Amino acid sequence: MHIFSGIELLDNEKKTQSIAIDVLGYIYAVLNSNSYREKYSDYLTKDFPRVPVPSKSLFSILSKLGGELVELHLFENLRIKNKNK
Repeated sequence: MHIFSGIELLDNEKKTQSIAIDVLGYIYAVLNSNSYREKYSDYLTKDFPRVPVPSKSLFSILSKLGGELVELHLFENLRIKNKNK
């Protein structure tokens, strides 16, 4: 049985949370893509959305963009807050 120290557990929780946020960003970017919606419009009206498995580089790019989009939709983006002042 392998026993983790408290520090290792915290590191693993941070990594897991970071991965979850990246996956959420990727999915959010894909589902908000006009080309995705047009390509799968028939399927989206009948079934749950299917999210394609990307390459590592595409995942990285889209997860970052999707994260920014989440911030914009939640009004958490500082650039928007500063423009409104």
